[in-house]
Amino acid sequence: ADLCTDFSKTMNDDATELLFSEEELEGATKDFLSSLPRDESGKYRVSMKYPDLFGVLRNVKNESVRALMDTTNGRKCESNRAVFAEALKLRQECASLLGYSDHAHFRLEDKMAKPPEKVSEFLRELQQKLTPFARTEMEKLRSLKVEEAKKNASDLASFDEKSIQLRSWDYQYYTRVLLEREYSLDEELVREYF
Repeated sequence: ADLCTDFSKTMNDDATELLFSEEELEGATKDFLSSLPRDESGKYRVSMKYPDLFGVLRNVKNESVRALMDTTNGRKCESNRAVFAEALKLRQECASLLGYSDHAHFRLEDKMAKPPEKVSEFLRELQQKLTPFARTEMEKLRSLKVEEAKKNASDLASFDEKSIQLRSWDYQYYTRVLLEREYSLDEELVREYF
């Protein structure tokens, strides 16, 4: 429990920030930009906290800015690696002391879905059923990225559609674009009601 608390505290206390110009944050909402502090040169200070992270990943058009946010966020709190490893070790030790082969068997003892093998089987079956739908959705998102790349290409003759891949930093952005196009859903308008 102490290690889990330490892990969460480290995440909450993380002060990692990146600086971006207004041009680099093109596409970000006015509300989002007005919530960001600025440094002495006027650049926006963007933290890795969820409101800032998703404000960039969902709205900023510049892929390199989204990529930098995503990779920086993924690399924060390096000290948590050791905490996580120690927590896993202690969980295994506790499970063994209580007569369980692993932490999963211990955690599922008083749950309806037991043993872990049954949970794994359920998840495999679910994955098989959902994978075709996920592939269709991912292809829709990739198509949006291809369309945007074509618009911005300087030379369409050498444009290679097959080389364009959907990356982790693209998912939030193109999902928002897809929702706006297919369902006319404007998250900013919806937000006004909450």
